[in-house]
Amino acid sequence: MRTQYTPTGTRVALDGDKLRGLRLSHGMTLSEVATVVGCSFAAIGHYEREAMMPGADAINGLKRAFGDALAESGALVVTTMAEIEAEHMERRFQERMDDEDAE
Repeated sequence: MRTQYTPTGTRVALDGDKLRGLRLSHGMTLSEVATVVGCSFAAIGHYEREAMMPGADAINGLKRAFGDALAESGALVVTTMAEIEAEHMERRFQERMDDEDAE
């Protein structure tokens, strides 16, 4: 799985193997997915090999191609800055609780 952060702080995690499996389970070729996404079939291949991360337009296109299955499969997970901050707060809270239990 490859992860990157956008300039706005959004976290994008891509699992190329799951993306490929999703495409195949939908009976679609690279070219068919590319047509829906609005990019080249080579770009879809790059996403599946995790050689390149999709930008915002491609992410929206992948959502059009696969709908809810995209997130449900774990192929592409987009996490907002607010969700990331909530994860950090929960982690810090749990660490404090663990420290108190250790005392």
